Amino acid sequence: MIVMKFGGTSVANYEAITRMISIVRGKLDEKPVVVVSALSKVTDLLYKISDQAALRNKAEADRLLKQLRERHIGLAKELMPDNAELCAQACDKVNRICDKLDSFVAAVCAVGELSARSKAIIIANGEYLSSNIICCAMNAGGIRTGYMDARTMIITDADYLKGEPDMNAIAEKVPGIVSEAYRDNDAV
Repeated sequence: MIVMKFGGTSVANYEAITRMISIVRGKLDEKPVVVVSALSKVTDLLYKISDQAALRNKAEADRLLKQLRERHIGLAKELMPDNAELCAQACDKVNRICDKLDSFVAAVCAVGELSARSKAIIIANGEYLSSNIICCAMNAGGIRTGYMDARTMIITDADYLKGEPDMNAIAEKVPGIVSEAYRDNDAV
């Protein structure tokens, strides 16, 4: 098994993601576990959204949320023009994530209070969005790829924005999840 981590610039756009998929394809014999960051500049955008929500500036938060949704939907369509089913699956997931985020941000706007936990919830959506799109794009590119949500595997302390991982708990939990994910897949 090889863990392959791709940061924001490595998944910034169509060209970068296509290159990333090609790199992963070259490592299939090593059973890659692919870890991706949010698309380039998306974390910054999510910080801006959380800041606007805390200021109760719903109009600006909504404008930024629309920009976030459109960027991810556009990327999914660009990556999978020849696979309507996987493109629709990715777009549906993006819309569901963004709908939940819209509701969460509206609640923060309503109360005008942004806790560290609420901010972390907003910011984590960047990786959630990119990983779902990239998983579908890898499948569309012929790499049988299983999706694993890091939130089900990574255990940290209660410091939501700078949590320390519990390495013992993670080491106990992750191997079984990864092994299960590889049953029908070439990458996860």
